[in-house]
Amino acid sequence: MTELNQACEHAYTLLREHIERYRQEIVVEPMAWRTRCKELVENLDWLEFCRSHPLPWSPKQLPPPTGWPT
Repeated sequence: MTELNQACEHAYTLLREHIERYRQEIVVEPMAWRTRCKELVENLDWLEFCRSHPLPWSPKQLPPPTGWPT
């Protein structure tokens, strides 16, 4: 499994766990719960986008940034 697939799976797990805690947390901190849920969904969406639209090169093929030791 690639790192990107692992990241997607982890983001999905975090979102699922957060949603499962809905009943306890929504009563106490509704805005905090909604904000965190929105963040988790955005992260998962971004990872899914990256997975479905891969770059034509891998990071190993990129030249090192200037000014950094090689």
